[in-house]
Amino acid sequence: MKIVSIWLTNIRQLSKFLKTSLLRRKMKMVARHLLATRPQGVGKTLDTYFQTLQFLSRDYSFSRVNAEKNRCDYVRDSYINALASHEKRRRLLENFDFQMMEVFDQAKSLELVQKQADFCRNSRMTPLNTTTVSVAEDQNEVLADSSSNSKCYFFGFGYHTRQNYPARNRECRKCNKKGYIIKVCHFSSSNNTVSTSVLLKNIIINEQELASKIKEYCGTGNMGQQVV
Repeated sequence: MKIVSIWLTNIRQLSKFLKTSLLRRKMKMVARHLLATRPQGVGKTLDTYFQTLQFLSRDYSFSRVNAEKNRCDYVRDSYINALASHEKRRRLLENFDFQMMEVFDQAKSLELVQKQADFCRNSRMTPLNTTTVSVAEDQNEVLADSSSNSKCYFFGFGYHTRQNYPARNRECRKCNKKGYIIKVCHFSSSNNTVSTSVLLKNIIINEQELASKIKEYCGTGNMGQQVV
């Protein structure tokens, strides 16, 4: 029985130690945060809100501190409460009881880890985008080179768009078509020779027909009567 009583006594002491030391120490940061940020709430009276704050203050083990320690604790709590990132605030509140600079260093470490994670996530998508951009740039360079080296098919000078075509309304004196100039006319001289020969042939045929008609007219005697 004596051994059992000693064992029970040890269990009670261990339980008391856990409640008063480890558990309260673990909740110290959270308890202080809840105490500093607890709102009144809708429908709660001033007395109820005051009693709630009194109850939350029991979870935080207050101790006698000097002015410098009190200042650092106040800056630490304000820093945690005003963080824009809820994830960083949650990670900082998981600590037992960090000092001001320890909280600041941990927050910077969390921010650095987040930036590295974002960089790794973006780097997985960068090769595809870079390849697409490089292909587009190569195509633009090829088009630019071909444009700079090529000449206008209709005008013969440097490459330009159809809207900026200088001879768009001009008429070629060689082929009598609009949009050309005689310098770069694509109608060959053989075509012109053929068209000229055909024209001469038609003129000769017309002259022969005219001469035959004159002879016929003179043979009938109408020509002499017309002259008299």
